[in-house]
Amino acid sequence: MQTLIKLLGLDLDGTLLDSNKQISAVTLQRLRAACDAGVVIVPVTGRPERGIPAVVRGVPGIHYMITTNGAVTRNTDTNEILNASYISESSVHRIVDILGDRGNLMEVFTDGAGYVSQKNYEALLNAYAGTPLESYMKQSRRPVDDIFSFTAGAGKIEDIAVDFKSAVPEDVIARLSLLPDVQIIYSRSSYIEITDGNATKGKALLRLAEALGIDARNSMACGDDTGDISMIQAAGVGVAMANAREDVKRAAAFVTRSNDEDGVAHAVDKFILGGTRRISQTVS
Repeated sequence: MQTLIKLLGLDLDGTLLDSNKQISAVTLQRLRAACDAGVVIVPVTGRPERGIPAVVRGVPGIHYMITTNGAVTRNTDTNEILNASYISESSVHRIVDILGDRGNLMEVFTDGAGYVSQKNYEALLNAYAGTPLESYMKQSRRPVDDIFSFTAGAGKIEDIAVDFKSAVPEDVIARLSLLPDVQIIYSRSSYIEITDGNATKGKALLRLAEALGIDARNSMACGDDTGDISMIQAAGVGVAMANAREDVKRAAAFVTRSNDEDGVAHAVDKFILGGTRRISQTVS
């Protein structure tokens, strides 16, 4: 079956952005060409909205953004939120109770930003000083006096990220797993993210495709990390970067070059600018 790509979902870190958090001139040119061909280009990122870099906002043809791992979809032309999946108020209170003082509650994402305790805010800025992520942290993080009190009263929470510094306690996972409307994302053995069950990149991309009248088979998604698997599997063409985790590569139909080797540009060339392509579920 011949399928024309009309919607392109792009993860940012490790995918569209290179190691210096920039978009190469080659990749930018390919994205402009895809836009000129009528393709809707959508950043689909774990970053909150305030953490979207200017280099991404400046890409021509971007009218929508999916942020915080699928929790919020916004029309950037009108500033309208098209879809949002927030953690329910009852679950937020249960999460705060479950975590107690055993975990280091690092970040609570709401209203497009990440909120942290004053101590953790200073630690984050120090940790990323002089790195490509320094400006991202300054743009997207906000300090609060008491992160637990803030969490309990914030409302419309997109994501709660917790770092236990060592393995996540089994009883914490067991109790969180009993909450019916949340999901737990493991970034590493000591670090988890808690989101609404409907807040995935794949579901958000499919909802946007439906709103735009685009068949999911006419979509393509590129990513590199575990959180990208859902959209790679949901899209008509799922693309993993060469620098992606192995489980991401296994979920993809195609493995492109790395984010430092214009991998997105290579995939756009193959499936969009090269003309109508046959979608294959085998890696080539």
